[in-house]
Amino acid sequence: MRDGSALEIADSTLADNIAYAGGAIALLEASTGLFSNVRFENNRADTDGGAIAASDESAVDCESCVFLENQAELGGAVHLSGGASFADADGTYTDNESGEDGGAVCVDGGSEAEFDSASFSSNAADSDGGAIWAEGEVSFEDSSFANNIARGGDGGAITSKDELSIEGGTFDSNRSSLGSGGAIAAEGECQIDGARFTDNEADERGGAILVDDAASFELREGGF
Repeated sequence: MRDGSALEIADSTLADNIAYAGGAIALLEASTGLFSNVRFENNRADTDGGAIAASDESAVDCESCVFLENQAELGGAVHLSGGASFADADGTYTDNESGEDGGAVCVDGGSEAEFDSASFSSNAADSDGGAIWAEGEVSFEDSSFANNIARGGDGGAITSKDELSIEGGTFDSNRSSLGSGGAIAAEGECQIDGARFTDNEADERGGAILVDDAASFELREGGF
């Protein structure tokens, strides 16, 4: 989709699609995508966004969507770049994989993403960010992360290099197998309010959370 086009899909399944970028859907040049109760399964991209790739200030809005077993080098399910935005409510991200960063979602600098009541489980990145890798702003409200893994780097669930906001939610049994930050590796501004961390593991530093020297970190009412 190009040139400000609008795409709307509801109550559908997009499965077994392959592309260079955006295995199922690519949104370019300020296009918009609205997806409701859509299942993205076993899609693959050679580069970015196994299911969805959005760039050039495009906007994606997902409600009650499922992302299952999608694969790409960056962002196993979703890749955002060039000022793209992504809003998710009640999404499920399971068994997505990236050959590099962001097992489920990769957010490049200048782009942003927000998640409300999302579930991330058993996603894997060969490098950093088992579920999420973000160089742009990301926020999570009442979302859960379980059994995600960064196989070769930091952030078993999340690696964030910009602003990260977490309100509520749980982090359980995430792992950084060759790096630090079993649940979260934060290198930018990080604010966590009311989240709970249990049984996360890192081979190096920070079984639950790694805070880089340059990061601003605030934790309120959380539990370990």
